[in-house]
Amino acid sequence: MSRLSIIFAACVTLLAASTAFSADAAYERDLIDRAQSAFVPSGPRIVDGIEVHRICGTPLLLEIHLNWPNLSDAARAQLASIVQFGRPTLPEFYDTPDGLFRIHFARSGTDSVNMSFGVGAGNVPIYVLNCADILGYVTKKEVDTLGFRFPVSDQIPRPAEDGRFDVYFERLSADFYGLTYPDTTINNGAGNAWWATSYMVLHSDYTKVRGYETKPFDAMAVTAAHEFHHASQWSYDAFESEERVEAGSLRAFPWWLEVSATAMEEIVYDHVNDYYGYLPFWFNNPNVSLRAFSNAASVDGLHPYASCIWALYLTERYEPAIIREIWEECGQVDGFNTFAAYDSVLTRPQRASTFRDEWSEFLVWNYFTGTHAASWGYDEADQYPEFDLPDEIRYDEFPVSDTSQLLTYPRAPDELAAAYLRFASVPSDTPTTFKIVFNAYQPNNFEDWMIVTAGLTGTLKPTIQFWDIFSTIEIPNWDSYDEMLVIATPFNPQPTQEVFDRRLGFRFEVADTLDSGGTITAILKTHSNPLVLRAGSQQFFQVDVARAESVPITMRIYTLDGREVRGGESDDDNDTNNLYEEAGRWDALMRWGGTTSAGEPVATGIYLALLQIGDRREVVKVAVKNQTQ
Repeated sequence: MSRLSIIFAACVTLLAASTAFSADAAYERDLIDRAQSAFVPSGPRIVDGIEVHRICGTPLLLEIHLNWPNLSDAARAQLASIVQFGRPTLPEFYDTPDGLFRIHFARSGTDSVNMSFGVGAGNVPIYVLNCADILGYVTKKEVDTLGFRFPVSDQIPRPAEDGRFDVYFERLSADFYGLTYPDTTINNGAGNAWWATSYMVLHSDYTKVRGYETKPFDAMAVTAAHEFHHASQWSYDAFESEERVEAGSLRAFPWWLEVSATAMEEIVYDHVNDYYGYLPFWFNNPNVSLRAFSNAASVDGLHPYASCIWALYLTERYEPAIIREIWEECGQVDGFNTFAAYDSVLTRPQRASTFRDEWSEFLVWNYFTGTHAASWGYDEADQYPEFDLPDEIRYDEFPVSDTSQLLTYPRAPDELAAAYLRFASVPSDTPTTFKIVFNAYQPNNFEDWMIVTAGLTGTLKPTIQFWDIFSTIEIPNWDSYDEMLVIATPFNPQPTQEVFDRRLGFRFEVADTLDSGGTITAILKTHSNPLVLRAGSQQFFQVDVARAESVPITMRIYTLDGREVRGGESDDDNDTNNLYEEAGRWDALMRWGGTTSAGEPVATGIYLALLQIGDRREVVKVAVKNQTQ
C-alpha cells in the first residue's frame, strides 16, 4: 500500500467509523475547483474588500486526503493533475548541522531556490543556509523553550528511512506561504490517539510573495514557525478537528490547528507581525464563530487565521506554554476534544479558571484595541484593528427596545461569536441602575447564551461579569461609568459541529426606570429557507417568534399573487405539516411542511408566510424546491 493510501485508509477508518461514503458530483466539482484555485498560480483575490492574505495549504490537503477513498476515479485523476501527491523529487539536499533537518532543493529549473543571494559554506546556496538557521531557531523556541514535541520520525513506520525531518523547496501558488503534508498515521501505542509523520514544503523564492519582496526571510521565518507547528501538532493527535458528513463526503474543520499555528508565528517571531494581515477578518466580523472554517477564499476561509487572537489572548493572559498544554490534552483522546482540553487546562490550580470565564474576558479585551488600546490588554493592541463600527451600536436615549435582525445591525451572532452593544450614561436621561432584559433564540438549551457586561471608564480595566440571558441584569451606579458595554454571545462550553447555528437572533430592552417591563415582539430566526421537498423525507420551514406576552399567533401561506395555500386557524391545518408549538410565554415555533390545506406538496416557487402575532403582522418570503415532481 502506498504512503498516501495508508493515511487515507487510516483517516477513513478512524473518523468515519467504517461507514461507507460516496461523494456526490457537486462536491467533487467544488473540491476540484478549490484545489485548482489554490494550487495553480493566480493573481491577488479580494474578500470583503480586503486582499486575501496568503494562507497555509495544509487544511485543503487534509480534506483531499480524508475524502480520497470517497471520490470517483475521474475526480482523483483531476486532483492528481493539480495537487502534488508524494514527496517532491529534487536533485540536492543539505543536512543541518544539528542533525534534525534535511533540506531538499534545486539550483535551476521551475523549483529553483533564489540564487541571487549567492552561495556559502560548502557551495550551498545562502537561501538554503538561511533556512537551516531559521529551522534551528524555530526548534529552539517551540521544542526547547515551549516544550512541544519534535515531529514524529519517518523511521517509526519505515526503519530504512533517514530520520531527519524533510523540508522541500518548491515554487508554490501565490495563495500559499507553505504546506505541511501528512504522510503516515501511527497509533501512539497507548491506544488513545493517532500520530502522523509529515514533511514540509516551503516557497523556493519568498521575494515573489507580495509585501516581502525586500525581506523574504521574514516570510520564510513565520512560515517555518507555522508549518513546523502543524508537524508537531500531529505528534499529539493527527485528527484533532471537528468533522461531519455532507453530500457523501467527510468534511473536516481543523480550525484549532490554524488558530494555534498562526499564533505560533507571533510567539516565535514577534517582530514580523505577519498575522496583522489576517486580523481584519476577526474584527470586521465579530458575529462569525470561532469555529468557522472553509477551504475557500471567503470570510470563513480567512477567519481561522484571524482567530489566532484567541490563542494569543490565552498566551498573554497566562503564558505561551498554555498552547502546548492544550495540545497535550488533545492527545489524550482519539479525535476531536479541543473544548474539553480548554477547560481541563484552564481549571488547573495555577489558573483556577474556566473556558466560560476566559471567553467572557476575551470578548472584552477585543474591544480595547486601536484607539481604545489599554495598558492591561494585548501587548500590541494599539496596532490591532477596531471593531467595524456598525457592530458597535451606541444607544444614548432611553428606554431602548431593539432586536437583532438578519443582515442588519447589530448583527445576529453565531455560536461562539458576539454582538457588541454600547449604552451611554447620559445624566439627563439615565437611571441610576442599569437594567437590561434579553431574550434570544436558543439552539440547544438555556445555557447556550451568555451576556457579558463591563462598565467603561476611559481605558481602565472594567469589572467583567457574565450572566444567563434569562437573568434580569442590573448594575448599580451606572452614572459612575462613561458607558456600559454589553456583549451578547451564544456560548456553549461543549458545542458540536452538528448544531453550528449561524446568525442567532436576540432582542433586548433597557429601561428608563428600574420598574419598566418588557414590550418586545419579534421574529428571531427562520430555518430551512429554501425549503427542499424530497420523497421519503420531511422538511419544515420554521419561524421562531419571540413575544412580549402570550398573544395569539397564526401563520398563513400565500402565493405571490395572493392565493391562500394553507391557513392557520382550523383544526385541519394544525396537523403534523403545519404546527404551532408554544414553548412558554416568550417563544413560539411556527412551521410549514410545504403542503396545501389538502396535504399536497406545493410546486417549486416563492411563497409568502403571513404571521399574525397579536395585532402585529410579519411577512416572510419562502423559497420552495420541490424535488418530488
